Amino acid sequence: MIYPDFEAIDNYSKEQNLPSLTVQQTEGLIRKEVLEYGKNLADYKRVRRFNLREDEFPKTTTRKIKRFVVEADIKAEG
Repeated sequence: MIYPDFEAIDNYSKEQNLPSLTVQQTEGLIRKEVLEYGKNLADYKRVRRFNLREDEFPKTTTRKIKRFVVEADIKAEG
């Protein structure tokens, strides 16, 4: 699961003189970056599939991701 930095994506589109990216364009951009980084990894370490989140990950008071909540969300979706 990936929670995109929408501010960074907006800045990227402004730098490239593009209109605001749609959800499909954002997913395509992220997919391209994930595949690019995956080229340098061993086959078993590459990301095969991912989902984009619209909301931020639930966090504890110390700003750590509540993994048990995220895992439950993944199992509920699958």
